[in-house]
Amino acid sequence: MSRSYLHYEIIEKLGEGGMGLVYLAKDTKLNRLVALKFLPQRISGDPVERKRFKLEASAAAALSHPNVAQVYAIEETGDEIFIAMEYVKGDVLNDLSANEKLSIKQKERIALQIAEGLKAAHDHDIIHRDIKSGNIMVSDTGLVKVMDFGLARVRGAEHITKPGSTVGTTSYMAPEQITGDECDIRSDIWSYGIVLYELFTNAKPFQGAYEPAIMYAIMEEEPQPFVESDSNIPDYMRHIIQRCLEKKPADRYQSLQEVVDQLTAQKVSGMRSTTANRSSSLPFSTKRNALASLLAGVIIAGFLFYWQKSSLPENMLPDKKYLAVLPIEIIGDNPGLRAISEGLSETFSFRLSALEKFENSYWVAPASEMRRENIKSATQAKKLFGINLAVVSSIQSLNDSTRFSLELVDADKMRRIGSDQIIVPSSNLAQLEVRGVNAMLKMLNINISDIVRSTMDKGAPEVPDAYEYYLKGIAALQDNTSLDSLATAENLFGQAIKLDPQFALAYAGLGESYWQTYQSNKDIAFLEKAEKEMNTSVKLNENLAQVQTSLGLLKTTAGKYDEAIHYFNRALAIDPKYTPAHRGLAVAYENIGEEEKAISTYKYAIALKPDYWESYKDLGSHYLQKGKFSLAIEQFQKVTHITPANGSAYSNLGVAYYYDGQMDQARDMFERSLALEKNPLTANNLAGIYYWQGDYEKAAEMYLIALNEFSDRYEIWGNLAAAYDLSNQRAKAKKYYQTAISKAEKQLQINPTDAHVLADLGAYYSDLGNRQLALQYISKALGMGNDDIMIRQRAVAAYEKLGLRDMALEWVTPAMINDLEMQPELQKLIKDPRYISLKTSFATQQ
Repeated sequence: MSRSYLHYEIIEKLGEGGMGLVYLAKDTKLNRLVALKFLPQRISGDPVERKRFKLEASAAAALSHPNVAQVYAIEETGDEIFIAMEYVKGDVLNDLSANEKLSIKQKERIALQIAEGLKAAHDHDIIHRDIKSGNIMVSDTGLVKVMDFGLARVRGAEHITKPGSTVGTTSYMAPEQITGDECDIRSDIWSYGIVLYELFTNAKPFQGAYEPAIMYAIMEEEPQPFVESDSNIPDYMRHIIQRCLEKKPADRYQSLQEVVDQLTAQKVSGMRSTTANRSSSLPFSTKRNALASLLAGVIIAGFLFYWQKSSLPENMLPDKKYLAVLPIEIIGDNPGLRAISEGLSETFSFRLSALEKFENSYWVAPASEMRRENIKSATQAKKLFGINLAVVSSIQSLNDSTRFSLELVDADKMRRIGSDQIIVPSSNLAQLEVRGVNAMLKMLNINISDIVRSTMDKGAPEVPDAYEYYLKGIAALQDNTSLDSLATAENLFGQAIKLDPQFALAYAGLGESYWQTYQSNKDIAFLEKAEKEMNTSVKLNENLAQVQTSLGLLKTTAGKYDEAIHYFNRALAIDPKYTPAHRGLAVAYENIGEEEKAISTYKYAIALKPDYWESYKDLGSHYLQKGKFSLAIEQFQKVTHITPANGSAYSNLGVAYYYDGQMDQARDMFERSLALEKNPLTANNLAGIYYWQGDYEKAAEMYLIALNEFSDRYEIWGNLAAAYDLSNQRAKAKKYYQTAISKAEKQLQINPTDAHVLADLGAYYSDLGNRQLALQYISKALGMGNDDIMIRQRAVAAYEKLGLRDMALEWVTPAMINDLEMQPELQKLIKDPRYISLKTSFATQQ
């Protein structure tokens, strides 16, 4: 950091947060102390963030009021951009409240000043959106300053934060902020009510052990009641708080002017209501925990994000911790460590992810997703998952000991943040995981409280030797398409259970092995065995979210969706942030036709991890299957925003554009994807664009490229056949249709109820002119998923190919019009007067 910028001399650093670093400085031109707020270097190159920073300054600079921290100037020099603003020496409001330094009269004066400052912002059409006690300063003279318009929005101005996203601080959020709905001045009024409650009671009205619980309380529960010790709070103030905290915006005050009028009336009249017998006057609870002060040292004014120093060097850890556990490297030539390292990588990742429910702005990329994408480096993990931290580790045998070396790496700057080495007896490898997690938590500056420690220890074996079998079983389970590997996993988990009959996770692993075996051979006996072992695991330890989720997935596989929902909800009661349970629950709701609940579940998963792209992709895929293409596009765009170097994200967005009929945008996305990574699937997508644009030979070339890696993908063989068919190479087309059918039927043996495979087989048989089999497969597909637009489109094409136009028209819906009219084999259908009439009726209905 330079010691001077323009005519400002830096004196000291005051604090930092997600949207700014604040320094005390001297303005040498005007000879006064100021606070300078800088955009962090890690995001200074992002034009969206710079625009938001300027908006914050321009919004605040428009205000000139004694109760608003004054902005003097916005400055730029080189790559740096910063705000010069008023420096206020005093105390932050939540410190004063926590230390009980204020009398009732002082609190009343503070309440009025906050309202007047916030009203001034609203009068300038500025919505603060992050009102909280930590953003309110009280100077040494008692003057109140409302600060930090980092999330502010000018009414009518362009949205910098995307609509549908949540901003603010959870404990102070209004219900409409949590749901991502449009916020207005009444959202600030809610937050003001929280501040008043905290000011007068030294507690918060909505409480929970972790963020989702607080969100639930805000959305569903009444505020905590006043207690006996709050008996000196004036009645009129109780009424103001209650009115501010109405769930529906229409039931709150509609402006701060109303609040100011009430407070001013009390000030003028000197009215003070009686204090006896008031504890039951509002529907607020009898118990609460006193708030501990979160800040230490001197508190400064002016848009300040407060920061508590850690034991690590300054600025080493990001505010948001998004973590990936990379595969564990084996040092030396000990082949026996291979399975240990693979299993430990999986369990280590899961242990760290189990802490998500205790930490805000923290998540761990799932080990299964890392494995699926073959992630080997921090750069790859950052590119595909948007992580900013990576765990790099190695394992090595040392005679009778085993060494586990760990490093926490900044994936943005590629520098080491911390490191540790753990050496344990080779006969007690379970300590590698336990001590490794402890070491990593210290590097991450996560406090290892008793509740966190108990979470880490859930399911741990009592017999050390059992753990080695368990790790090897986990490693074998990763190859879940091989019956030999699954049999090996079953044997290893069985050995672990034999040594430690109370090892809950070993039973879960055995159940998973049986389940995966059932997925391969469809022998119902393995499904029954899987359920038995998972139930045993639950009896031994019912607090394992992953086991409850596995039972939910098992019930989904068996088509018992109500039971599946029960298990997914049990998993989420244990760990509200467990993404696989949210995904499973949403799918179960889809299967029973509960569309709104499915969407709500996806959205809640997003709210819990707003910077994790997988949940946006899940919701986008759901919308895509339901034919809601514009909504799918919106979700996939969010994925590209979160992971701008993720080629598959652009490919998914391209698919959504394609189904929405925006072919130029689709082609742009596929080409952008290919520029990032030469993915055969993306080549397949681009081939589809060439296909619909009539360049069938070029399409065939792209499909052949895709088949170099995906020779077992029947869909690509089918697409290649269609491209040759339309380029009048009928012999090649027939050959490749038969190849596609052969591979699709093999896939159908794994899951006979896969409606998409059934629909594709029906279409391929129609292309070959096999009327009987085509009708058989299409009928089955429609019976299982007739609300799935992709299945319906296959049915339309197959029926038309077979000369059954009446049946083809029966399955046409408004959402597929654009796509149908682009298909060369359906050109006669779209010229049919009945189709034209149908299309007209759709337009009329809209």
